[in-house]
Amino acid sequence: MLTAQLRQLEKDGVIQRKIKPSTPPQVTYYLSKAGDDLIPMLTDMCHWGTRHLGIPPNLPMIRRAKSRSENPSLRKQNYPFFAFSGE
Repeated sequence: MLTAQLRQLEKDGVIQRKIKPSTPPQVTYYLSKAGDDLIPMLTDMCHWGTRHLGIPPNLPMIRRAKSRSENPSLRKQNYPFFAFSGE
């Protein structure tokens, strides 16, 4: 299920996938430019949920992603948002 969702996000252009040839193979996913552009909207939606539905915020990567979207020079740095070994 997770692999299918990651593949769909890659197909939709939200993430990029890099494979490091090793045993077991290491796969790392990065936000694409389109994924970076989604951060402000998703942040606003999370804040809305906190205000109106009482959902506690759970945004561990928002600060880093937000600073990347606000500062174009940081976009060139590929910070992984998800990585795992094996496939």
